[in-house]
Amino acid sequence: MRVNGGVNSLDDLRHIGVKAVDGVVVAVGDVARVELGEMTRYGAVTQDGKGEAVQGLVIGLKGVNAGELIKNVKTKLTEVQATLPKGVTISPFYDRAQLVDRAVGTVSKALLEAAVLVVILLILFLGNLRAAIVVALILPLSVLATFVLMRQFGLSANLMSLGGLAIAIGLLVDAAVVVVENIVAHLAHDPENASETPLQHVLWATQEVASPVTSGIAIIAIVFLPLLTLEGLEGKLFSPVALTIVFALAASLLLAFTVIPVLASMLLKRGAHEDPWLLRKAQGLYTPMLDRALAKPKIVYLTAGVLMLAAVGVYPLIGKTFMPTMDEGDVLVQLEKLPSISWKKRSRRICGYSRRC
Repeated sequence: MRVNGGVNSLDDLRHIGVKAVDGVVVAVGDVARVELGEMTRYGAVTQDGKGEAVQGLVIGLKGVNAGELIKNVKTKLTEVQATLPKGVTISPFYDRAQLVDRAVGTVSKALLEAAVLVVILLILFLGNLRAAIVVALILPLSVLATFVLMRQFGLSANLMSLGGLAIAIGLLVDAAVVVVENIVAHLAHDPENASETPLQHVLWATQEVASPVTSGIAIIAIVFLPLLTLEGLEGKLFSPVALTIVFALAASLLLAFTVIPVLASMLLKRGAHEDPWLLRKAQGLYTPMLDRALAKPKIVYLTAGVLMLAAVGVYPLIGKTFMPTMDEGDVLVQLEKLPSISWKKRSRRICGYSRRC
């Protein structure tokens, strides 16, 4: 429902009654000057200190693809530029496409470095190149499955969701490592059962660790679920992180019980397997320490308690922040002033100290 007011012009405003004095109506025009005006000016935009300019902002809706949005805006600006009067130009001075490219590049680099590091560690600790390859294959498969789940649930591949994937990259191999290591142990320590095929050993080894592996992955996923309860800006930022990590862990668990055993049955061979050199050295250092710790449990409890108290005492001294600091790599200067300060005097003073105002 729409209601039209009775004021259609300045004269209508001037004839509005304010007060009646001795039967005479005092109108607004009798006590005030009625004219068109403007709001108090509080700011202005300049370009390179050479005069004022018109600033336009493009704001994307929630969930929009920032890269596609910027590409479409640039295309539209090219079309608009052709229709502008002579001497009027559009000059972008803050392009978020650079931030998007840097963010995607940073996350992609982190994913690649993490994948390479995981493969190197698998080779060092498993001591079996084929087993390391089988485990490493879960990384690209889990990432692909995560993207499929993200698409199904309407989650875009933004900075926060890709960051969650980078966090989870080291967790994706956990289930596969346990499964493959148990398969290698079965194939190495049960060579006398010649009547049993390697596929049967793979099946038994996978069934043995199915329950503990599932419990371990579930515990890790539950740790990130409280992030889904956040509201406001925190919820918008960290919900994609939690969802991406949960999707990645679920995909890695499913692949560890389906694809990884099949690959292991095809690539791993039956036979004796010797622990790698690095693992033998680590066990040589760990075993004496474990024996001494078991022989003197009171000292172990006391040391652990002192370290815990020290950590509790240091915790308040550590800087803490929940919201991440965004370093976009661009500098955008914005100055604020009191309403009582003259804008012209203020702008002249600012421009006197900086070439870019």
